[in-house]
Amino acid sequence: MTTMGWAVVIIYAVTITVVVFGLLSLAYGSHLAAPWVPSGRAEREAIAEALPVSETATVYDLGCGNGGVLFALLDRHPGVRAVGCDVAWPPLLVAAFRRLLHRRYRGLRLVWADYFRRQIGEADAVLLYALRRSYPRIMNKFSTELRPDAWVAVERWPFPGLVPAKTLRVPGGHDWFLYRGGQFRTGV
Repeated sequence: MTTMGWAVVIIYAVTITVVVFGLLSLAYGSHLAAPWVPSGRAEREAIAEALPVSETATVYDLGCGNGGVLFALLDRHPGVRAVGCDVAWPPLLVAAFRRLLHRRYRGLRLVWADYFRRQIGEADAVLLYALRRSYPRIMNKFSTELRPDAWVAVERWPFPGLVPAKTLRVPGGHDWFLYRGGQFRTGV
């Protein structure tokens, strides 16, 4: 085989490996909590405006995907310390490129990790999109790690057995349900 032929074989092998591992990471994220479903513009803007955080708050987005919600939050609150965490690296890579292209997003920290294994106790607010089947595990994590005054904003489905402190209705989009960290300890 010629040198050109080997180069083509190597390029195909690398491409197939990257695609397979990318798909596997997306599947693993779907298994843990939810498939990657980007929040719509209406949802991103609504929570960025309504989330009650100070300009120096630490906000985690668990399962951040391409970071769309965090970018909207940083546009509105540039002083926020934002941390996006996801196990699916293809959308996380998109977020990393966007962060590199815009100076105003330099404060965004992106973490390729399983958020069930990360400590989030420093969070003033947590953003989340997950399927209901993962809620028991998430609620357990929140009950042991979050401060009572931390905010939790979950998109689309409310937590069972908890009354949201606030419900954010998004016309033409998915609603957000806001809770306080202490609710996960008391179950109210």
